Amino acid sequence: MSDLPQSPQPSEKDAPGTKKAKDKTSAEFDHFILDTVFPDPGTLLSVRTPRLKDLVGDCVFAFDTNALMAPYYLGAGDSQEISRVLQGLAENNRLFVPTRAVQEFLKNRTVLLRKNYDSLNNMRSNLGQTQSLDTLMCPMFEGKDPYSDLVKSTTELIAVRKKYNESIKGMMDELLDWSWDDPISLLYEKLLIDSRIVPHGVDKEKVLARLQHQILHKRPPGYKDAAKDDEGIGDLLVWLSVLSIARTRKSHVVLVCNEEKADWIVKTERTVLAVRSELTAEFFRETGQHFGLVSYSKFLDLMGAKPATIKRMRLEEELEEYPFLRVKERIDALLKSMCELLKEYYDEVDLNKLAGELIYVRESRLEKLLMVLESTKNQFDNVGRSQGGAAILSDVVGRLRHVQEENDRLHYIDVRGKKSGEVEQLGWVFACEDFFNAHNKWLDWSNSSQ
Repeated sequence: MSDLPQSPQPSEKDAPGTKKAKDKTSAEFDHFILDTVFPDPGTLLSVRTPRLKDLVGDCVFAFDTNALMAPYYLGAGDSQEISRVLQGLAENNRLFVPTRAVQEFLKNRTVLLRKNYDSLNNMRSNLGQTQSLDTLMCPMFEGKDPYSDLVKSTTELIAVRKKYNESIKGMMDELLDWSWDDPISLLYEKLLIDSRIVPHGVDKEKVLARLQHQILHKRPPGYKDAAKDDEGIGDLLVWLSVLSIARTRKSHVVLVCNEEKADWIVKTERTVLAVRSELTAEFFRETGQHFGLVSYSKFLDLMGAKPATIKRMRLEEELEEYPFLRVKERIDALLKSMCELLKEYYDEVDLNKLAGELIYVRESRLEKLLMVLESTKNQFDNVGRSQGGAAILSDVVGRLRHVQEENDRLHYIDVRGKKSGEVEQLGWVFACEDFFNAHNKWLDWSNSSQ
């Protein structure tokens, strides 16, 4: 962001009473963090992590929240194949789930009902109206074959439309009375018994202390979700449970997870290269075992599932990723335009000469860009790909609304010409800086999610 204002220091244009996030200037920042992450580099250099195809032979599998949700997007035939694979693992005591993953699954699976209900409602709303021929009152058409065909087709279409609406309503009523008796839910009820649900087993205060340490030092896993209300503690709790599984079972662990954030994996473009070395190092140091991470489609492939099921799961993963990338790219472009627009005026402000001409965005483009951004944000939220990204984007949009409010205030003063507007000009500057800083956070997240 060399072309945008950087985060101001406390002594610069900073609103009084603003809560400052801890950063590298904090006394708590550990400049020797690598001593904590890699305390035994010599030993790690001699460790050879097995290839996945060798690791899966005697490992156990743990399933993250998104992996528990994945089978719901496939059909009944694929559910049977997934059931066969999971039951085989359970019979050999190789299937486990972190407690946090189950808790998040129970919370999030109702989102499936809402999305499907909304989709059905949109299908019904977007069908449009079938016009009656009553509006076509012209006796001279009667007896003509085309007119007779039109009357017949219209009658049939009205009947089909009625049946279509009844079918949609029937499915919507089914969702309103859903009892989770589908094949996947029944499978989980059978397999996910208490002995296969593994808690993290760490004192809560220690977990919270580690969470803050990870966020401050951008240490995996979970720091990419720091903008969430729970500061991304879910990923950390899952990780601690995975460590517990390895210690208890004295076995390698492969986590089935469609997570693609940079606080879990290293990737280029859309290709996953490896698990973060900080994670594999900690896993080996704490358990003496090896750690792997795979997508659900890769898991099915390793387990010898039917090619058709693997293909459909891989397609679902790609379909989930594609609209997310399309919307994210549009948001990136909108925010870039907004930054360029605001910076053009922001650079003209001289804080030593606030009594002069008021400086603000005088064109309507600011308001139009904000309207488009809010609409695109709704699309991003509906994709539901990243709660962390959604939280950061909400903050960005909120900052922009504040800029718009301050801009409108300056315009009002400028038109009325009743006072100098020095305080309001300073408020506009603060609002712009808040947006620039929020946009920098979005860029960090956006770049890491590619």
